[in-house]
Amino acid sequence: MNSIRELREQLTDQNLSSNQRAQLRCQLARHFEDQGEYETARELMRELWPSMDERPVVEGLDEESKGVVVLRAGVLAGWIGSARLISGAQETAKNLFTESIGIFEGLRENRSSGRTD
Repeated sequence: MNSIRELREQLTDQNLSSNQRAQLRCQLARHFEDQGEYETARELMRELWPSMDERPVVEGLDEESKGVVVLRAGVLAGWIGSARLISGAQETAKNLFTESIGIFEGLRENRSSGRTD
């Protein structure tokens, strides 16, 4: 696996597609989640999820990237909401998890049926 420094440097690459940038942000955020650094993870996701009160910004992303972004937002909403005792955060997290599951199930169905759209 790439080092965190390398992954952060990759974020500055202007040649990355929106999907690649989103996936990279999520990969970095997950690393910091695993370390218990939820605020750092949240900052990494800010471009895709400006406010915990809003839905993640996934317009223009492919379905896989949308699913990954929505899942990361759900995880962070749950952790941060719990730590800060934010009212409604667990419901937000649950809704984001449910949405991401729907996206991934749709991808699985498309792949098993041979569809690529």
